[in-house]
Amino acid sequence: MRLQYGVSGWPSSYDSNDEIQLKAVIMDLDRSHVPVSATQIRRNPHEHRQWMALEIASAFVHRIVLLGGESSGKTTLTAALADHFKTIWVHEYGRELREQQQGILSEEDLLKIGHEQIRRKEHALRSANGYLFCDTSPPHHLRLQPVDVRARRSSASEACNSNL
Repeated sequence: MRLQYGVSGWPSSYDSNDEIQLKAVIMDLDRSHVPVSATQIRRNPHEHRQWMALEIASAFVHRIVLLGGESSGKTTLTAALADHFKTIWVHEYGRELREQQQGILSEEDLLKIGHEQIRRKEHALRSANGYLFCDTSPPHHLRLQPVDVRARRSSASEACNSNL
């Protein structure tokens, strides 16, 4: 079977390309149904995320995970960063479960925590605004890009005043 038509929202080179040899069918040229072009989406995917499938839009969200010891300020900093960047953040499920179970966690709970943390992150990606801040992550789910924080100590407000 040979393709005969190419569908596009913009006049293209289908008709003039000898290799492809397709007739162009132009749809929504005046952008009345979809008022944005693919070029505009590529330039600013977060501004135009409503025109993308959720699975595609969430691929453009930058995921920032804060790691550190217990009571080191991860939750405070995560919340402050999300507020500064006008986005959302994912709470640490392990802390919630530990509090529900009066501080007692089993080996089985660790797997449950990992699965639930990933589920929450995946759900949050659908509504994150460019960035998603996570108050921890299961170790096997990280693709680390290390940042040297030893060079300078900073507070949550300092971190929020600088660009990531």
